Order: sequence, then structure tokens, then C-alpha cells
Amino acid sequence: MAMENVRRRGIGGRAPSRNHIVEEFVPYSGWTEDVNGRYLLIDLPGFKKEDIKLSIDGSGNMTATGQRQVNEDKMVYFDQSFKLPEKSDADKISGRFEGEILYVTVPKQAVKENVSD
Repeated sequence: MAMENVRRRGIGGRAPSRNHIVEEFVPYSGWTEDVNGRYLLIDLPGFKKEDIKLSIDGSGNMTATGQRQVNEDKMVYFDQSFKLPEKSDADKISGRFEGEILYVTVPKQAVKENVSD
């Protein structure tokens, strides 16, 4: 009986996990807008700043990804892409993570006024 336990658990350690769980999380997100820009808020309960990555590609897509370890046997991840709104200034996009919410600021492009002589 004692040998069965050693074989199952290994010598001096815990039994290796055979049921590692990887779970996709779909966070709540929403856009707001004012005269200066658009703002994307992504609710990420349980995540920390170092768990999250925000990237922008050359095609006008912004991707927010992240993963976190819940416990020894479970990891949660998310991967969401958003099309940048038209007339956005992609070079000035900024983000901050505060209170489990990712705030992304997408400034509008400056309006060029046509001056007639």
C-alpha cells in the first residue's frame, strides 16, 4: 500500500498535475468619446499591470492580451482586438492600468483647417 502512494505521488513531492486548466476570459469592454478622443475601458478583475500587453499594428488594429496564474493548476488568458476608430492619432495612444481596469486613450487626429485667401 505504501509503495502505491510513492508511485502515484513521487518520492517526497506532490503528484504531478494531469489536469492543468487553461481558460479563456472575455473581459467586459466599452468605448466612450469626447471632443478630444475616444476611450476604451477594459475590465480585468484579478489581473495586474505586469500581466497585460497592449499593441497596435500598422493596419489600425489594437490588441490587448494578458494571462495570469489563478492557482497551481489553472491559468486564465484573454486576447481581444479592436479596430481603431477613424481619424485616430495612433502615434499618441496611451494606456494606464488602475483598479483592475485598463484605460486606453485614443486621441483624435488634429483637424486641419482649410484657409481660403
